[in-house]
Amino acid sequence: MLVHNWREVLKRAWSVRLLAFLLFIIAAEPVYLFFAAEWVAKSFYVRLAMSALKARFNLRRA
Repeated sequence: MLVHNWREVLKRAWSVRLLAFLLFIIAAEPVYLFFAAEWVAKSFYVRLAMSALKARFNLRRA
């Protein structure tokens, strides 16, 4: 085991939170687009997920 308090580390790790959010957005996009109205831009969730991914890597670098 790398860290004995891995649960506490996961609670405070912003990169893990952003990755979980990104995975949720990517998984929710096809479901939403299946049920969504036509006025919503189809690439909206792709752009949102890419922004979250970019934020995750920027936080990792800092």
